[in-house]
Amino acid sequence: MHQVSTEYRSFVIRQAKDNFPIQIFNKENFPYNECTLVYAISSENPNDLRNILPFFSKVNILHHFNLIRRLGIKAALYKIPVSGKAQETEIGG
Repeated sequence: MHQVSTEYRSFVIRQAKDNFPIQIFNKENFPYNECTLVYAISSENPNDLRNILPFFSKVNILHHFNLIRRLGIKAALYKIPVSGKAQETEIGG
């Protein structure tokens, strides 16, 4: 198995153990096929992310989707719509 894949799988298992201590997770029984890694991107643009992302961002996301899918994990892209501008608040002033 590729080194990065082994390290990432170990990271995922550690996170699962920390967040779900009652479950018993290890490399042999981890339900990778039941997991979905979601890339969430916020945008004020109302159009589809596939149409508004820059070319190299699309290439990068596709590359990472392929790596994640090789691990047996599903990958998804989600757009977080942004409505309105955030206001800066001065702290301690």
